[in-house]
Amino acid sequence: MCSKYTSIDVPFNTPVITSKAAGIILRSVIEFLAFYKKQIPFPYDTFKLMTNKIQKQVSEEDFSDDLLHMQIERHKLLAINTFNDLRNLLENVTNQLDQIECNQALVLFGATSQTPKEAFLINIPPITKYHHAVNHQDSITRIAKSITMSILTSSKFYEIDSKLNTTNMFVLLNSKVKPSNMCEDRFQLYEDFRLPRSCKTVVLNLRNTSPPTKMNCCEHLVVYDDLLNDSLNVVDKQMASMEINCDKSDDVTDDITGMGWHGSTVFVRGFKDVLVKGKSIWNC
Repeated sequence: MCSKYTSIDVPFNTPVITSKAAGIILRSVIEFLAFYKKQIPFPYDTFKLMTNKIQKQVSEEDFSDDLLHMQIERHKLLAINTFNDLRNLLENVTNQLDQIECNQALVLFGATSQTPKEAFLINIPPITKYHHAVNHQDSITRIAKSITMSILTSSKFYEIDSKLNTTNMFVLLNSKVKPSNMCEDRFQLYEDFRLPRSCKTVVLNLRNTSPPTKMNCCEHLVVYDDLLNDSLNVVDKQMASMEINCDKSDDVTDDITGMGWHGSTVFVRGFKDVLVKGKSIWNC
């Protein structure tokens, strides 16, 4: 077992998890990590409002050769680009989970996806078959918020010694079944992917504590998703427990098994909010 390895159980309770619900839960965790690890200066929804505001200002302002004005505009564009990349990455992830069942996600922070400083391995709870998101969408946002709150209030989460600066953020997905429809323009295969020995790794075990219960809420609702799920042969079983071992033969600490990790082709360059000659880009 690696000394830099920390595992946090995150229990929640819901009788049904659809593929769309899994995507919303994972999205919420990624949004939380992006803010908590200081890659964005505000929580996601606030960052969205703030960048929309300065986007309009950038579009409406005339070109100026004033040095201060140019520096402020450049910093505004950096903030806008960071938000756009994060939004596109989140959309890639949620759309992919809506098509195939992934049991793990990996959020990496570092200069490259091969040399991360910190990693968050998220064990995604299994999908409940033969249910449809339209019948269960009211509760999923509340559940996603409760999950991020559980992570935030976990004492183990604060035991992690982290001095991470603004860097790049990457997201990888893993499935126990070979994904036949992974979008190659949005995700690329990472063959024999391993984490460096020096990478601080946190495992977030999202555990649905609700006992298996047969529910008839969706059994008479026939939609295209039924045919899609059958054709993809979605696996309906609990994930195998995750073990992280140290490989003494080379510079790795994590040998993650599965059919292969696929990384999003979109990654996020973190944005550090600083004053430009004493002025804030949010008030200019």
